[in-house]
Amino acid sequence: MKTGFSLNSPRAQFWAAVLVPVFFGLVSVWLGADANFDLRNYHLYNAYAFLDGRMGLDLAPAGIQSYFNPLLDLPYYGMSLHWPPRLAGFVVGCAQGLNFVFLLVIARATLADVPSMDRYRLPLYLAAAGCVTANFITAIGNTMGDPITALFELGALGIILSRWDSLLTWSVRAAGILLLAGLVSGLGVGLKLTNAVYALALCAGMLVAPLPWPGRFRLGFVFGIGVLLGLAVTGGYWLFEMWRDYGNPLYPQFSAAFPSALTRPINVADTRWLPKNLLQALLWPFLFTLDSRHVGELRVLQVIWALLYALFIFWGMHSLFRRFRHQDGRRLDPRRLYLLVYIGVGFLLWMKLFGVYRYLAAIELVAPLAVFILLAQMLEYTRARRIAAWTLTVSACIVLVGSTRSWGHEPWADPMLRADTPALAAPASTTVLMVGESDGGPYAWVALFFPREAAFVGVHTSFPASRAYTARVHAIVEQRGGPVYAILPGYAKAPMDDAKRADMQQAVARTNTWAARLGFAESGSGCLLLRWVGEKLSLDAHVQQTPMTGTDAHCELVLPEADSAKIAALNQAFIGEYAATLTQYGFKLDSASCAVYAGHIGEGTYPYQWCHVVDASMSKGSAVKQQLD
Repeated sequence: MKTGFSLNSPRAQFWAAVLVPVFFGLVSVWLGADANFDLRNYHLYNAYAFLDGRMGLDLAPAGIQSYFNPLLDLPYYGMSLHWPPRLAGFVVGCAQGLNFVFLLVIARATLADVPSMDRYRLPLYLAAAGCVTANFITAIGNTMGDPITALFELGALGIILSRWDSLLTWSVRAAGILLLAGLVSGLGVGLKLTNAVYALALCAGMLVAPLPWPGRFRLGFVFGIGVLLGLAVTGGYWLFEMWRDYGNPLYPQFSAAFPSALTRPINVADTRWLPKNLLQALLWPFLFTLDSRHVGELRVLQVIWALLYALFIFWGMHSLFRRFRHQDGRRLDPRRLYLLVYIGVGFLLWMKLFGVYRYLAAIELVAPLAVFILLAQMLEYTRARRIAAWTLTVSACIVLVGSTRSWGHEPWADPMLRADTPALAAPASTTVLMVGESDGGPYAWVALFFPREAAFVGVHTSFPASRAYTARVHAIVEQRGGPVYAILPGYAKAPMDDAKRADMQQAVARTNTWAARLGFAESGSGCLLLRWVGEKLSLDAHVQQTPMTGTDAHCELVLPEADSAKIAALNQAFIGEYAATLTQYGFKLDSASCAVYAGHIGEGTYPYQWCHVVDASMSKGSAVKQQLD
């Protein structure tokens, strides 16, 4: 009789499904309080504005994102204000870890015919590989919503694949399964509209079902009804609000199709991450694998998309070759074909509409499974299994070495959110201008800590403002009739006291010494590791690289300058820059009145400058306001 614990058993899958989400919850706690850019820009503000009914009071203080559906942000907003901070972080990590459970379901459904020695073990490996992809690893513990909403798309995929046989004979049961899957997918779309491309991909996959064409269209149609129902549940209210108030359910995006007086005619606001021509589109997976800055601000290392794209090409060539030679190949299981269509269509739609790497989460999580499926289709099973094991292990190692940077975390503190704010003598008539582009902030989240009567208005933000928008800003100021202030960026490195700086210098010196001894201060990957160590130890230092022979570089941690005069000069430069911007919009800043305050997330400090606006004349900004049209 065999004893002991085996990975190839239902028991192993059960315990993995329980423990892996807990593991990611603990990782989230270890990383610290989420402080990503979008959280500070709109995730906290949108939840606050929705609950406080500020839509008619404020005007786009978080730019274009001020009008995104706040439903996804409400749970974390409540947890961050009312729960113990570490508990909030643990819940976020656990929720993200549930992707592993859905990946297990999907892998088991698509690999039901593998040999008994791998029946339970192989789905475990491939589900784990899905959670060691760059998108997932860099998003652990953050609130951008991509891994969370991926749960809905993977949930729908799991429902379809695990009940596949029931869909091939039309019945009330089949219709119910499709409606449920569509409903789950639609819930994700309503929470985050970028998931619409994956709902469409799931629908398109129905066209490869082994049924006559009318049956395939029927499957897609019923699934689509479910998607619309799910969208109505989580997004219907907000879409209706935007339509009622602005005549555009997707406001302010797609204002070319839904014109609005306050917006310029645009479709998708941010086109920086899209391929520029056909050649780039054909090579896109290779290009953003070589340089992830093609598809986002965060530098990551991953090879899964180049690998999967290459395998798609080889599979196509392999199939054509066998057909040309009149050789009968192994028929691809319809479940596996459906999964490949989901990934392929989802990727093409993503590349055409968004191009933002983190939006790929809903299909990147199943990319390792697709790698195995393609290898198994072209090679003998044992060989495919061995190559997949080595390939996916190397891919995971590359991610763990090169994608350890996150979107921003801070050491825990209780309370997790707090801010220093100036006293307002007449908040009911005060207008606060949130000034700056994306690299100058963000600070809309500090509105939570001001008197609720004050109005916050975005100026020179990501909002696609028309001339009428600028006129609306001035109308708000005039109607309120009270003082006007501006919030500007503040320099983010506050000076340390001598004792703290001395301790930090010793810690940095020790870290550099060990880096030199271990030999990783002389390589690119070693520099990435050194940066990671500095972040984990909260050394408040940056990595400085000194060129050496060839392409090598020596790297070491360096503390920022402690010169208070330099910090004051940097803040003064911000004042000069944004005073000029405000002048173009018809406002005059009292530069001498500016004072530095700070918001805090965990132990992190996010300074901002509070300045008095002494004049709000429309005529001064007329030239620029005409250019905005």
